Amino acid sequence: SDLHMKKLLTLIILISSFASAQFYEIEYEAQIKTVLNEKGLKWYEENIENPVERRETMEANVNPPKEYYLFKFNDSEANISYFKKVNNSQGEIQRFIVTPKNLDTSFHYYDYKNKTRSEERDLYGRKFIIKNELKNLHFVDTNETKTILGYKTQQAVATDGTLKIIVWYTKEIKNNFSPDIYLGANGFVLREEVIENLEDREIITILEAVKIKPLKKAKIVLPIKGEIVDRKSVV
Repeated sequence: SDLHMKKLLTLIILISSFASAQFYEIEYEAQIKTVLNEKGLKWYEENIENPVERRETMEANVNPPKEYYLFKFNDSEANISYFKKVNNSQGEIQRFIVTPKNLDTSFHYYDYKNKTRSEERDLYGRKFIIKNELKNLHFVDTNETKTILGYKTQQAVATDGTLKIIVWYTKEIKNNFSPDIYLGANGFVLREEVIENLEDREIITILEAVKIKPLKKAKIVLPIKGEIVDRKSVV
């Protein structure tokens, strides 16, 4: 009957609109690699006499411990937060946490409508909410593609001053978001490399999705405790 058909059509529209409004919680793995050039190698040779210690220090710089972030988003907002993975090995030593340039161990809130990001930070015994703008870059697609966690991704490249930004984005997740401050890629960023060339070394910061969990709804939390300042005021 017509009524039955209408009900069926309504159900199909509801299901398809729910499917298109799928949100996700994505776990990203971060690693900051330091690769020495000739000048850097020479400094190491001159300043670290023990060859075993020198090699171990260089290897630790090229393959340091990984850090982890959870990125959760809806159609206009997102949260990203640092978390420490439990290490089951007994003798884990205390170590410095090295985080990407635009992320740290603070809690962050992204507002994509206003292109801003806020983070909660304790400084000098006071609480602050540090606000800064998301950066829109001109990304250019390359010929490279690859699959990340079953999603087909396209490589694109941009620059931010002296930094080279390489991303792999997918169109299979509908929002053109990134866990970093950079916007402008033509899809959702599942992997990012930020390459910084210094006088004696190259620093490569890698952020890559390692787990994707669909959510029926994403509860996004706003930072509320603290005096609102811009990044320049506290850096």
